[in-house]
Amino acid sequence: MNSYWDTSALIPCLIAEKSTEKVRAWLQAVAVSARFTSWYTLFEFEMVMNRKLARKLITPREYNAILEAWSDFQATLNFIPLDHRVARVGIRLQRLHGLLSGDGVQLGTACLVHLDDTELVFACLDEELNRVAKFEGIKLCGQSMVGRVQ
Repeated sequence: MNSYWDTSALIPCLIAEKSTEKVRAWLQAVAVSARFTSWYTLFEFEMVMNRKLARKLITPREYNAILEAWSDFQATLNFIPLDHRVARVGIRLQRLHGLLSGDGVQLGTACLVHLDDTELVFACLDEELNRVAKFEGIKLCGQSMVGRVQ
């Protein structure tokens, strides 16, 4: 089963947070399948890292180690480019559901991947994005993996 990874689920894969165990289990459950995300994820990840560093939630040494791990982890992801199709779908989702721009990009991208793979699961920790993904017919990580990982 292929998966689409929102930044909210990727961060705890590399930084210890309360949801780390859950998302690492999701990651393991889809280990042999393709993992997708948007190129926009690179920008979101950097923003989160800079915010954590500025708020002294991580040290400069931890920051560098996490960025190195993130660089290695990127090799396991298939990055979907931002193009006019992502923009059209993302803007439609923004209008329909009142999403923020970045959320529209992420879900727009996931919806395009879902067109080619109806068994795609959406790995995300944002309740609003999960609600919209489910509304759009995309299975959610955890819920779609009943019997495997929750």
